[in-house]
Amino acid sequence: MKKTKVVLITMYGYQNAGIRHLTAILKKNRYPVRTIFMKKWINNNIKPPTDKEKRLLRDLVADFKPNLIGIGFGSPYYKIVRELVEKYLKTLGAKIILGGIHPTLVPEKCIEFADFVCLGEGELPLLELVDSLEEGKKVDNIKSLWVKKGDNIIKNPPRPLIRNLDSIPFRDFSDEEKFYIENNKIYKGDPLKGSAILRVHASRGCPFHCAYCYNSSLRAIYSGAGNYHRRRSVENVIEEIKEARKFLPKIKRIKFDDDTFVFPKKWLDEFCEKYPKEIGLPFDILLNPSVIWDDYLRKLKKIGLENVQIGIQSASESETQDFYDRYLGNEDILHFAKLNKLLKLDVVYDIIMDNPLATKQDKEILIDFLLNLPRPFKIYLYSLTIFPKSAVAEKLLKRGLITEKDIEGEATKSFRQFRLTLSYPRKKEDVFYISLIVLITKNFIPKKLIRFLWKSKYFRENPELLKIFSQVSNLIKMSFIALKMMLRGELTWFKLKEYASLKRMITQ
Repeated sequence: MKKTKVVLITMYGYQNAGIRHLTAILKKNRYPVRTIFMKKWINNNIKPPTDKEKRLLRDLVADFKPNLIGIGFGSPYYKIVRELVEKYLKTLGAKIILGGIHPTLVPEKCIEFADFVCLGEGELPLLELVDSLEEGKKVDNIKSLWVKKGDNIIKNPPRPLIRNLDSIPFRDFSDEEKFYIENNKIYKGDPLKGSAILRVHASRGCPFHCAYCYNSSLRAIYSGAGNYHRRRSVENVIEEIKEARKFLPKIKRIKFDDDTFVFPKKWLDEFCEKYPKEIGLPFDILLNPSVIWDDYLRKLKKIGLENVQIGIQSASESETQDFYDRYLGNEDILHFAKLNKLLKLDVVYDIIMDNPLATKQDKEILIDFLLNLPRPFKIYLYSLTIFPKSAVAEKLLKRGLITEKDIEGEATKSFRQFRLTLSYPRKKEDVFYISLIVLITKNFIPKKLIRFLWKSKYFRENPELLKIFSQVSNLIKMSFIALKMMLRGELTWFKLKEYASLKRMITQ
């Protein structure tokens, strides 16, 4: 075992793939590493750590006597991380390195209170840094790292993207030196031990350029560094699932979390042959409608595909193309919907609301489009969240519709309203349209009634009754979904804690 000791901390992310890959690569190279999961993510109910939890974190880190402390985090948790570092961790004498999506996007802010900031993929930069510390070498010129040297900042360029994703060690799901902090207590072991769903990435990056997504920012950082969208081999994906199931025995479903499940035909053929023989669990995918192949959806259904999540975002061509930079027509959605009448997959459509540029006409187009989609389907409603350096942020800043204080990092809107709920304060017009969308997904409510409500001048001007009606209908549907999950053995206590609240209840 080598001498350089590392503590890795992740904020509000029990599933965090990045921190688990970093743990794995350090262990593979025989470095002592302790992994700490600081607080769990609960939908629309993110609470900052208590003073006791901050002290528990400090003591848990200090007990390991690390040479390096790494923290991975997303934009909403910037202020929390800054306080943890400045008030609780810097006194321990270890070097501090920050990584994850927020340090990648705004390294100039993060380097102010850290020794190193990692931009982008962290496996190789972190390993090179730890090797250099172990061997007493200089750390000034490690690619993908910003390095603080007194009052100077060394901004090393990003290294090329990892071409061979199979070369990366599988995520670490062992209990060894794993801890999580919650409810003013320290718990030992992997917090995913009782999980029924395993999230898997068969690729990295995305072939699309949607303006609201962090991928639009990362593409700019990695310009000229190689093909942004890369894939793992089928064999590598299957072997990781097998390995994970050794540590997570309650897994009953696989959720492929790739931004879109798009692969060459040769890859899909191999997957369709090997997955049912070697894994055989039901699985879910995310899809962009423009890349749907009818034959492969049929094949995937035969080998266990049950749920498909598809981004609509907006049915208005002008809003979709001009604001979100998504170039697909509603005909792609309708084609899939007609195909799915035969396949009978559970389908979820993603929609983004609270866009300050959306007009009444855009909202009318969306209602009309959804009413013409064949049921059954679910809808995930998201409240537009502005992430730093995203194309959406730049567009809204340029038009003067937001300030820097409205962007996550400075703002924390996602603590209360990431998945959209009707309990969040909104103007009457938006309450009206959101309530209609909630009703549209309910098979037990006739579309004829929804059209009547849509055209009603009374409910447009007085949407509170419509809101109550939609909330009751949503509670009924969510109860049936919960019952179905319970019968499949997928309704864990952790899942209940994430969503089981009338105020936070998501729409489906």
